[in-house]
Parts: sequence; structure tokens; C-alpha cells
Amino acid sequence: MDQLYMLRAFVAATQHKSFGKAAASLGVTMGSISKAIAKLEVAVQTRLLHRTTWSATLTEEAQTSYLSCCRLLQELYEANRRIMQQREVDSGNLRLVVHPMLVNGTFLRLMSDYQAIAPNVHLTVTVRVHVVNLYDGRYDIANVPPHLVEQSAVIRRTLSKTSSVLVASPSYLSKYGIPVRAEDLSRHFLLIAAQLRQRDSNFMDLFEDGPLVRVLPWHRWTAARRICQPPRSLVPVLQRYPKR
Repeated sequence: MDQLYMLRAFVAATQHKSFGKAAASLGVTMGSISKAIAKLEVAVQTRLLHRTTWSATLTEEAQTSYLSCCRLLQELYEANRRIMQQREVDSGNLRLVVHPMLVNGTFLRLMSDYQAIAPNVHLTVTVRVHVVNLYDGRYDIANVPPHLVEQSAVIRRTLSKTSSVLVASPSYLSKYGIPVRAEDLSRHFLLIAAQLRQRDSNFMDLFEDGPLVRVLPWHRWTAARRICQPPRSLVPVLQRYPKR
């Protein structure tokens, strides 16, 4: 007979002070409870319960054994509960939204590694360029630039940092010339990310060898489209980084 079952039968009979009630609580027969306790008494060579027709009471010699069994069963219950909770955490649906510029080899490896350690999680990935609302119930987690998250109260973690660089197509530079200093950009067409502009203006701040230079470039969408080439065809200009 399973030793764990014998301990459970002993504890149940002691708590309910009845073989019949102990059997009902464990979903077994009263004979099974009686047999389990009898075998346990043989194993420990100690009488554990005083039996009468209607009740069962703990013997003085079994007081310490009863407390030890209670602690053991409680620890076993807690261990099982933690295992079940972990299974619940590592299962279900996880909805991730990611910015397209962050979908690269590193991101794909992270997704592969995550699914290896959480195979029961159904992962749904959405690629989105617009602002993300994490409170509307569509997404659980976002991997996007910080300015694309609407709520300031969400939990944030910095996964990586990148620097901005100005680039142009070779054909554009051949036609309009290569800017040498930040102030030269005022005579060029630039496509500027909204977050790099100063609020309520078209100014852009650049660091040039330390000092801050404010630039007001020409803004014309048709001209900006000329530098929207595939990344491999673009070359960096002015090794300065826009202020964030």
C-alpha cells in the first residue's frame, strides 16, 4: 500500500475522529482507511489511534507523529500548488506587438528561445508602426520605441539602445552636394522623424563636436522621397547624432 496514502488516512481519521468521515473526505471506503492505519501502525511499531465503534482518537504516543505527518502533507500540498501555478504561468496566449524596425535576427532568436522554455504558450506577434495602447486589451506586451507607447504608467524595460544617423542616397548627394557641417543641412531636403523635431516646430537639434546646433532644413515630401531608398543603397552623412 502507498505510504503516502497511509499518512493521509491517519491524518484524516485523526482530524475527523472517525473512520467513516475520514473515508468520505478521501473518497474511499471505511475498510480502506482501517487497513491503511493498521499497516502504518505495524510500520512504526506504535499504536496510533484508540478505536471505538463510533470514534477514533489519537494516542499519546502518536502526538509527535501526527504533527510530523501534518507538516509533511502540507509541504507536499504547497509543492504541488507551486507546480500547478507554474504550469498556468507557462501556458495560455501571449499577444506581442513589435515595431518593424525591431524585427531582425536578434528578435527572431529571442522568440525561438522563449518558445523553447515556454512551449505551451501560444505566441501571437503583430507588427505595427503606430502608437500602441496596452490598456485596450489587444496586446499584452510591446517591443517598440518608448515614444510609441501611449500610457506613462506601464512597466517599461530598456532592452537596447541605438543611435540615429543621417543617411542619403548616392544619387541625391551627387545632385545636391554632400553636407560638411550641421548648418549645411538647412539647404537640403530632410525626412525627419516626428520625435526628433522640437515641439510645435520643424527645428531639429544636432550635436556637432559637442556644441548643440539647431537646424531648420527644407521640408518637402517629394524631395524626401528621393532618400527613401533600400538601406543598402544609403550612405551616412555628417557623423553626428540627433538629440533625443
